[in-house]
Amino acid sequence: MRSTTLRSCLLLGLLALAPAALAAPAKEQPAAPAREARPSAREAPAVRDSGPGAPHLGVGLAVTGADTFAAGGPAPVSLYLPIDLGTLRIEPWLGFGRQGASGGGPSTTVVALGAGGFLMVRPSRTFQAYAGGRLGLAIVSVGSTAGTASQSRTDIQLLPAAGVEWLADPHFSFGIEGQVGLVIHTGGGSSSTDLGTNGLFFLRAYQ
Repeated sequence: MRSTTLRSCLLLGLLALAPAALAAPAKEQPAAPAREARPSAREAPAVRDSGPGAPHLGVGLAVTGADTFAAGGPAPVSLYLPIDLGTLRIEPWLGFGRQGASGGGPSTTVVALGAGGFLMVRPSRTFQAYAGGRLGLAIVSVGSTAGTASQSRTDIQLLPAAGVEWLADPHFSFGIEGQVGLVIHTGGGSSSTDLGTNGLFFLRAYQ
């Protein structure tokens, strides 16, 4: 009987101490240092667009939109090499063309070269405009398919010009250019001057 009473007392004592033990605050653990956030590959900063201030090299093909070939204007098709240096474009060019008539009619051959200088403006990411001028030299030979003697002359071209380009892709553009041209014809012991307008249609590719 005494042993049963002793066990009962121990059980009652343990039950009385259990709530106090559960209510005691647990020992605080030091907080783990926060890991430094590192940007993932997806969150890596995008490469900054080089924009209009970065130099770009390119190649272009132009087709003339006016019948100025025989009069000493640009060749029907010319190769251009645009070099964009920030707000300045330097653009050398080289052109070659030939027009001839069947049945002994006159024929005209021209080899032209020159360079242009332009100020560039880029109002948006997909359009840019330019204004300036070109200075060219053309060797023009006029002869006949009947075998008569040909005549040669040298044309000096002073061409104020302005144009606009649509950048269909950062590396490719379509463009148009308008020119007011002064052409000085020399050779054969005489000289003359022509003044007129001309239009060019451009395809350009850039690095």
